Amino acid sequence: MSLKTTTTSIKALIAIIIAITISPTGTSQIIDLRLCDSVYQLSITPQISVFRTTEKFGLPEILKPTTQFTQAEDETVLVYNYDPYYYWFRFILHNSDNVDKDVMLIMAPVGMREGKLYQHRDDTWQMLHQTGIKYRFRDRPYPFMHNVFPVRVGAGATDTLYLYADANGSNKTFGFAMMKPKDLKIFESRTYFVFGIIVGLLALFCIFNISLYFVLKVKTNLWYALYIGFLFLIVMKNDHLDQQFLLFQFRFLHTASWSAQSRLAFRQEVYTCRLQIHAGNRPVYWYTPRL
Repeated sequence: MSLKTTTTSIKALIAIIIAITISPTGTSQIIDLRLCDSVYQLSITPQISVFRTTEKFGLPEILKPTTQFTQAEDETVLVYNYDPYYYWFRFILHNSDNVDKDVMLIMAPVGMREGKLYQHRDDTWQMLHQTGIKYRFRDRPYPFMHNVFPVRVGAGATDTLYLYADANGSNKTFGFAMMKPKDLKIFESRTYFVFGIIVGLLALFCIFNISLYFVLKVKTNLWYALYIGFLFLIVMKNDHLDQQFLLFQFRFLHTASWSAQSRLAFRQEVYTCRLQIHAGNRPVYWYTPRL
């Protein structure tokens, strides 16, 4: 091992020890990017800091010393549910290697309209990426069902990132992880393969019931096909596949909440069951359950 490599390793170790031992509340822990080499997916949510506000602040206001970030909870996913806040997240990344390192910051939020990632480069703050349902899928920094931000950290550098998340009034869950680009490709292929099977089965059942309707002339099959169609939309909405595959022009599919689609699907299922029970000459009434 060369003297230069040894010195770099010692500096990295000292930085990590200082971050862990003397870091006060509100200061992000340093995330060593070497950990990405030893694990498939590195969860970093407990190591970040969070700031929330009811006002829509820009980066200059966030960088002021009076802004008080708090350490994130020791959880893989932060659940904030419905609240009126805008969120800022702070990450401190350290690259102890003697070459630049590319990593993928993965974010799996629900209901984020807009997200902006800032990085400190060349003594200035630069906006690296922007994403969210406000933008078309093809304009995302990385084409994936969840939000992915490609990040490069220089050799032996410690960079600070700020992420702005506008999900005001939405049901919010935030989780963060880091992966190497090649590992993300593997994860991406597996994810789409699984959802391809699920969506394919739903489509098969839907087409099968539509076919039965035209053959048997039984309305129950048509209503059940409609119910499966609602399930299809719920699956697409829940995992952010709607923006990628259902075309951004169908704006109502993206603005409609997951809970609203679930209620419609439940009511449709109840009505389908009523049709099945009252099959024949018995009258069928519309039944709306209390949710």
